Amino acid sequence: MFSLDNIVNSVKKRFSKKEIFPLSIIAAMSVSIVLMLHLMGTFNFLELKMYDFKFGVRDSLYSIGREDLDVSIVYSDDESYNLLSEKFSYPYPRGKVWAKAIENIASLGAEVIVLDYMFDAPDLNTTRSKSVRSDLLDGKYTKNQIEQQFSIEDNDKLLSDAILNVKKKYGTDVVLSGKIVQDPNSTDLYSILGPNNNIYSSMDIDFGLIDVIQDSDGFLRRYIAYQKLPNRENYNYSLAVESVIKFYNENSDSLQPVYDYSSKQTTIGDNITINTYGGKSSFLLNYYGPSSAALGASGTFENKSLVQILDDDETCFGECIWDEDEEIYVPDDELNEVDDDWVNIMQWTGNKVFENKIVILGTSLAEEQDVKSVPLMKTEAGSFLMPGVDVHANAIQQLIDSSYIASTYSELEINSHNWIKHIALIIILVVLTLLIVSNFDTFGSTISMVGLLLFWFCFSVGEFADGFLSFFQYIFGSEKSVRLALNTSNMIPTIFPMVSILVPYGLNLSYKLYTENRDKKFLKNTFGNYISSELVDQMYESGNVPQLGGKEGYHTLIFSDVASFSSFSEAMTAPQLVELLNEYLTAMTQIILDNGGTVDKYIGDAIVAFYGAPVEVLDHENKAILTVVQMNNKLKELKQKWRSEGDKWPDLVKNMQHRVGINTGYLVTGNMGSELQMNYTCMGDTVNLAARLESGSKQWGIDAQVAQSVYDKTKDNFVFRKLGGIRVKGKNEPVNVYELICEKGSEPKGLDKLLMQFEKARELYLGQDWDKAIKAFEDSDKLEDMSESRHTNPSRTYIKICSEFKNSPPGDDWDGVYTFKTK
Repeated sequence: MFSLDNIVNSVKKRFSKKEIFPLSIIAAMSVSIVLMLHLMGTFNFLELKMYDFKFGVRDSLYSIGREDLDVSIVYSDDESYNLLSEKFSYPYPRGKVWAKAIENIASLGAEVIVLDYMFDAPDLNTTRSKSVRSDLLDGKYTKNQIEQQFSIEDNDKLLSDAILNVKKKYGTDVVLSGKIVQDPNSTDLYSILGPNNNIYSSMDIDFGLIDVIQDSDGFLRRYIAYQKLPNRENYNYSLAVESVIKFYNENSDSLQPVYDYSSKQTTIGDNITINTYGGKSSFLLNYYGPSSAALGASGTFENKSLVQILDDDETCFGECIWDEDEEIYVPDDELNEVDDDWVNIMQWTGNKVFENKIVILGTSLAEEQDVKSVPLMKTEAGSFLMPGVDVHANAIQQLIDSSYIASTYSELEINSHNWIKHIALIIILVVLTLLIVSNFDTFGSTISMVGLLLFWFCFSVGEFADGFLSFFQYIFGSEKSVRLALNTSNMIPTIFPMVSILVPYGLNLSYKLYTENRDKKFLKNTFGNYISSELVDQMYESGNVPQLGGKEGYHTLIFSDVASFSSFSEAMTAPQLVELLNEYLTAMTQIILDNGGTVDKYIGDAIVAFYGAPVEVLDHENKAILTVVQMNNKLKELKQKWRSEGDKWPDLVKNMQHRVGINTGYLVTGNMGSELQMNYTCMGDTVNLAARLESGSKQWGIDAQVAQSVYDKTKDNFVFRKLGGIRVKGKNEPVNVYELICEKGSEPKGLDKLLMQFEKARELYLGQDWDKAIKAFEDSDKLEDMSESRHTNPSRTYIKICSEFKNSPPGDDWDGVYTFKTK
């Protein structure tokens, strides 16, 4: 069973107290940062744009079944303007255009007709006619004579008569437009501006408000359902709400909106229930598609041109001829070059194209400037602003379908109504992110963070577009399918939740980098004096930090010592000795570190170093031999420097020699010592043999002596002289040893001849032909390099050994091994 206790215990097992504390601090900082940015409105603009993007995704995946929509649009478009301008001046006479349009639309079966035009001022054509008549008055005619000669059509009365007529004849309701105006000079700051009194004089005209509310970026995403002016009792409904009320045969004067705080729904009458957003009286516009004016016949809503509605048996636009048989005007096809189907909707349809529909009339003329920026503006033909009439059409259809956008977290911005939900989401995402990314290294945590971001992005888009994989379908161009209802869309915030993932990841990464750099610095401070910085980096990256205790491994060890160093202390003062040792040891140590070695310890003038610990070093035998070659070369440079300094140094210093023993084998390396103080060191028989090889170099008169195990791994890269099998003092097991001479390619002149003669002498030595062997070694001695104040060499050492065996033969069972009596 899952419970809070189980989760807490699981977290405790996974994270130690040392880990929980910084993670808690990071979590608290992350929540604070995201919340502060959210309260400042930092994410609002991006959230709105992300909201628009989701509309685009949904629209690319789904199309609307137009046959199931209850709204049609009649546009006053460019074509209408061109054709109407041939008959009327602009603005058009309401009796000739709008009254006729109402009558024709009603005859085609419309349930409700909505005019998205403001008729607040008297009809200009009526006013102009009256003005012309007054100019003609000269006192010669009676009033009745003037009225008969100059008849005047009151277009506002014709419009109101048409509204009354279609209600009586067809049962069609007509809704006009009004708006709220502000007058700072009036005692009533706000007032309703509806149709003018000339229209009102004939009948009580119903109208709806066309006021809209725009977001901070100027986009129209919400719709106002109703408004109530201060100190007024009545509510004024929007154009869309008023139209739907009429559609359901109700009277808006008798309806009061009722708001339910728990469900955040506003109910108007028996048929309208609105899921509000951002208050009691507004809701999110659930756009069914882009502008129908931009898409034409394939637009979201069925739409016609205004002249298409007006073009009937009595009226003809363009070039017309009289049809004597039908006694009507018909278009001259040869002159008009237009399709009859488009020209005369009254004639060609033969049915009621607007039956049981709400038909809204509005303008799509750019000159009218009644266009809005909305989430859905992008089409295959480009991006188009949406005419205001389309906005009302979408709102009307949405109210009829009860197709509202859900909002799990209420508004996108944080406020006093939704702060608990928003903060809870931030906390959950911050904690979840830290629990996931803290389990991985830098690369793994980055991948995890990207995965979380991608999941939330797809989740938020999918919630709106009705499917988690909607975004991928959108990317890969999935074919559209028909969806009749859009009420499954859920508006989930996208930006601030993604920031709630990014911020803890960033802080956790910064903390990791800080602790890694701190640990790395600690390692460098701890081991930097013993091993190279490259090995410190490698040790840190591999995580193989030395553990308390020892670990056995196969390593190469070098043991270096200055020859006759006791004589130095007698010839120099203590400060001089310290200065000399510091210079020498610094130079040699740097070479060891540069080649990946680890300095174990300094024993006076001696250096103990090994390769392959605390982290693995590949090809450690060759690196150790290269180190010794470079140490020998460096000593030559130091001696030249010391000689150039005149009398500062005694001759002992100017002719300094050092000896090195190199051995490869199994060592135990680790932190050894006591609990009070420990040292990273090595121990084992390999160490002892290396020390014996170093001291044995003195008897051979050579700089470096290596064991067989080293020779086998490095013989292809370096030049050696085989010295043979020996037993060092204190050990019973024999070992083959070699003199390290130089790198291959750097051989001194005459070296080949020396090695050949020396090996010939050794063969005589192994054959116990002592006199011939002595003679052969004497010949090789003549080829030996006795520079650098050398006192002996391997040839002279073998002459002594041969002389010893000549006086005391080893016997027939001799294995060729010589046992040294001294270190």
